[in-house]
Amino acid sequence: MTASHLSKERPLVKFYLFLKTLGKNIFLVSFFIMFVILAYIAVEDIFHAFSDWFSVYFSDPLNQSTTNHMMLLFFIFLFGLALIIIAQFAAFFIGPSKSTLITVEPFDYDLQSIPKTIVIIPAYNEEETIIEAIESVKPFCHEVIVIDDGSTDKTVENALKTSAKVFKHRSNQGLGMTYRDGISQALSLGAEIIVGFDADLQYRAAEIPFLLSPILRGDYDLVMGSRLSGTIEKMPLLKRLGNILFTKLIGSLINLKISDGQSGFRAYTAELAQTITIRGEYTYTQEMIVEAAAYGFRIAEVPIHFDKRKVGKSRLMKGALNYAFQAGLFLVRVLRDHHAMKVFGTISAIFIVIGFSLGQYILIVWLTGIESEFSHGVLALSALSFISMGITFLVLALIADMKDKTKRSVLVNLTKKD
Repeated sequence: MTASHLSKERPLVKFYLFLKTLGKNIFLVSFFIMFVILAYIAVEDIFHAFSDWFSVYFSDPLNQSTTNHMMLLFFIFLFGLALIIIAQFAAFFIGPSKSTLITVEPFDYDLQSIPKTIVIIPAYNEEETIIEAIESVKPFCHEVIVIDDGSTDKTVENALKTSAKVFKHRSNQGLGMTYRDGISQALSLGAEIIVGFDADLQYRAAEIPFLLSPILRGDYDLVMGSRLSGTIEKMPLLKRLGNILFTKLIGSLINLKISDGQSGFRAYTAELAQTITIRGEYTYTQEMIVEAAAYGFRIAEVPIHFDKRKVGKSRLMKGALNYAFQAGLFLVRVLRDHHAMKVFGTISAIFIVIGFSLGQYILIVWLTGIESEFSHGVLALSALSFISMGITFLVLALIADMKDKTKRSVLVNLTKKD
């Protein structure tokens, strides 16, 4: 029962790192040079201490070399900034170098010798497949929990014919709420490992041991079944593209190369389930991954089969557009809560660059004596306003980032004590 990594270094990753480093160096050096020039001029303006050569060089309106030099420096500054932006886009498409995909060798499954494992199955109007879904997972777990999300058919009645524990919402609450309730019930029953499974039978229960193996070995805390790295019998093109896009976004947020961030077929420890918080009403898959990574849990994926749906169509989600909208809201919330430095830091950089650019324009006009149709006072005030707003957002980024790290540290320490 062993697991091995499939990750490897890629030349494109090295190119991205080189491009990003080069852009940062050019940006910082040109910024420092312009800052020194501005500081020198500010000191001269206060103490009137220009040398004759420097005064002639910079104050002569006919001296076009001054304008050329300052403009060249400014364009170098913008070039460095552009390289950083290009590198960030390249990073998104290249993806992180650290892969979560592993291979698991077959092993003999001994249910009596493993920690208490509970399978949770969220269901909504799955009367035709719920019994088969429950019976298929029973050989691989100690207990089965079905959370019915307000079904209007005989899903609950059929589930009660089995040995599964069945819980029912009075009305449709959404997949996120349903899954969260399933986790809560599993923990209350003493689950040490929880497995998520779907009622539509598109996942294969026989592959549950492959999810459990890395956890039982103590190598990982969350193991997901990857459809996109495995075998897909049928998946609509729009859904496949959406999965790829959202997976790339999730991977870029947590700096891990994930192949399938939307798979509901996953196993995880009780410690992880007790630590993370699922707040979304309509989705949980991405949120669990981001929360797990934020708290330092180890994440892996194994290739799985994804079969064609036998009966009807997916009912837990209210359509592709609704799912995309909810996933978009989730991403915004994740950026705000766990990547404040990226969000507020980026906004800060934008404001500072705009303010610095205005300041550079004022500097060139003032030094060379070029006439401008804009008021110097208005431009200077605008530049200071943008820079001040940039500094404000930077302070907010630092505060939010510090609060997030403190919260994670406290929760992880509490979990370890428990």
